[in-house]
Amino acid sequence: MSSQKNILSAQVILNTASGVSPTTSEITSENIDKFSPLKENITLAKRAFRELGFEVGEFAGTSFSITAPVDTFIKKLGLKPQGKSKGSITKDNPAKKHLPVKNLPGNITDIVNDIVFPDAPDFGPGNF
Repeated sequence: MSSQKNILSAQVILNTASGVSPTTSEITSENIDKFSPLKENITLAKRAFRELGFEVGEFAGTSFSITAPVDTFIKKLGLKPQGKSKGSITKDNPAKKHLPVKNLPGNITDIVNDIVFPDAPDFGPGNF
């Protein structure tokens, strides 16, 4: 892949097998089973994102990560460029932290609940 500046990562949150929203309730060790998606949906969604050109991470909890150059997010998922740098996402604009699920291929629109850009950590290089 290209330089780190041109790479984005997002979390793909899958719908649960039970129908409970994976984003509105607190998940604990006691209720985790209610929030698990069907195993075949995990496989299908991960395969679809790989076919779109994303690097796909391991599934954990209710989601998996996708990573790709900014251009892939723009062309394949409808991320709109904004600000001075192409594909930038700002902390001040939370609406831009979610990608529209409607832009996904038809075979996974009912499987994916949300695609979110997590906040950057408050630690690390340049933050001390």
